[in-house]
Amino acid sequence: PSMTTDLANKPVQLNGTSKDAADKTSKDAAAVPENKANNCDEAQQQEAEFYTDAERYWATVEATEAGMMGGNDSLDEIEISSSRMFLTRAAELAGLRQLNRALDCGSGIGRVTKKLLLPMFATVDMAEVTSHFLAKSREYIGEPDASRVGRQFYCGLQDLTFPAETRYDLVWVQWVIGHLRDAHLVDFLRRAAASLSPCGMIGVKDNVITSRDDSEYDFDEQDSSVCRPRRSLLNLFNQAGLIVLLEETQEGFPDALYPVLSFALVPKGRCV
Repeated sequence: PSMTTDLANKPVQLNGTSKDAADKTSKDAAAVPENKANNCDEAQQQEAEFYTDAERYWATVEATEAGMMGGNDSLDEIEISSSRMFLTRAAELAGLRQLNRALDCGSGIGRVTKKLLLPMFATVDMAEVTSHFLAKSREYIGEPDASRVGRQFYCGLQDLTFPAETRYDLVWVQWVIGHLRDAHLVDFLRRAAASLSPCGMIGVKDNVITSRDDSEYDFDEQDSSVCRPRRSLLNLFNQAGLIVLLEETQEGFPDALYPVLSFALVPKGRCV
């Protein structure tokens, strides 16, 4: 994950490393309450470093499918196929029949935009924090599909402003939430929910800790990202005013990688 915009739709390795290589004792830099810092200045510095360290890492990654997937591009086909089936089931449950516009958050060069979203939606917007990924995206996607890419937002998800006039049928967030602090993730999800069409939904697909049931996050120093336990994620979704419409586990990935879970989220109170 890459976050702040995807940092590239990278899979299950928290950052290019296997799950066993991640620091199991570090409390997520994204989760440590600000009041744990000695003072406000230190807290602000920690937050800034969490994001800038991630941006520096992804600035060194090549703008290719292998770069987007942390060298696991051999898993591309099975990953996209699973996501397609998941989205089809989720759309049916949500009553989503008009697949007009989607937003790919942490889009990287557009691997998911090209292979998953454009075949399903009329228009796809992209949000990415790494400039050379976006610069490569239209060439990578290719015509005629590239002409159906709408807005491209060059920013981190913590800074993303959703256009007031746009309603998304899907906000897709893959392998990037680990680059957001908890408070920023909740705020982002709230803003994403406010941007949805009447039957729209948020899709989150990411590495998740399922082997233990605690509040400790795994922190990956290489790309400055975290992997959260499933229970913690569900709590954050709840804080954002969202309910889980559908949850599935990615099948067919090597055991050495983190489990990857997909969640279809809709606002509380919606009749589905």
